[in-house]
Amino acid sequence: MSMWWWQKAITQPALLQALLFLTAGHQATLESSSGVSSLVIKKSMRDSLHLRGDTLKTLNNIMQDPLRAVAESTTLVVASLVAIEAVDANIEAHDAHMKGLKRLVQLMGGLDTLDHMTLSKIYQSDVKSAALYNTRPVFPISARWRSEIIQDFRLLLTQDELDTPEDLASLGVTIFSSSWYTMLSHTMKTFLQVMRRLILYYEHAQRNPASVMPTDNDLFLVAEHQVLSACYTTSDPTDINEPLRLTLVVYLNLRVWHFQSFPFMQYVVESLRQSLEVPFLHLQTETPELLFWILVLGSLASQGYKCHRWYINRLIEMTERLGLSEWEEARAILGGYFYTNQTSEKMAEENLWNEVLLRETCKLSLGWRWSGVLGH
Repeated sequence: MSMWWWQKAITQPALLQALLFLTAGHQATLESSSGVSSLVIKKSMRDSLHLRGDTLKTLNNIMQDPLRAVAESTTLVVASLVAIEAVDANIEAHDAHMKGLKRLVQLMGGLDTLDHMTLSKIYQSDVKSAALYNTRPVFPISARWRSEIIQDFRLLLTQDELDTPEDLASLGVTIFSSSWYTMLSHTMKTFLQVMRRLILYYEHAQRNPASVMPTDNDLFLVAEHQVLSACYTTSDPTDINEPLRLTLVVYLNLRVWHFQSFPFMQYVVESLRQSLEVPFLHLQTETPELLFWILVLGSLASQGYKCHRWYINRLIEMTERLGLSEWEEARAILGGYFYTNQTSEKMAEENLWNEVLLRETCKLSLGWRWSGVLGH
């Protein structure tokens, strides 16, 4: 996909500027979470804003030309901007570009008139928009586009078992053997089965880069689109379908797309937090390990955001309830759900576990002091 993008960008100045804008913004985001000096971060932000201005100026010029305005390359640029503004949580700019994208797709004659990779970018922008707002995607999945995903049939439409590495043999085992699994909706069971297959495929691709296919990203776009298209009740305290659905959205954006450092993740983890409010007590008492897995993912995804304290406080409670004191013990539980070892996430995991243990130690210390005061 990256090669295709840059080949297109060579002959499309607006797309090139959009890619440079995205790259500069990504660099600034990574620098801000890596302890780089504020001067360096400010320079990257200035570069990003400058490139954003250039992109919008070029796009506005294109829109003045009736022929260039309805060119497929213009649709690709606008879809790129929708995705960029969505992950950056620039609400006003995102909404304006999404309105333009819907109009362009209509003027182009619909989704099936567009190139496969252009459609991939449209779906990427659509699922990021839906995740930002916790709404259903705007564009339906094109049957033609889906049929062009090389590995779609084997992974999503058949029951053939994939080759599973030994260290991933327990992936999802706890989920599918739990009594609560039988109580889930039919669609949620399907989502969980598909997610397991996708994670195994993702891990295989990470370990065997030569096996990567041009349409690999599309597999995960289809899955995220379908998960975001579902909606479950939030009024029944024993219904856990909705928090499970949003946990899958968090997993995809955290452990597959690696979007934790982008502002839109704050909205995703806040949606998950709200979905947990009604069934929290039920999860805590009836499915504590499931809740622990959800809270770990929520805590990792919310690092640096407002609702992180909410996740951490409840994760500490669940850690105590399950009697966990070492990350290896916690990791063993997580492995039975959906969780894999990722080198790039090691530091985030260490920081999280240190935060849990530190706060737990402080809590115990304060409790001991308070009991001492009462004793005197």
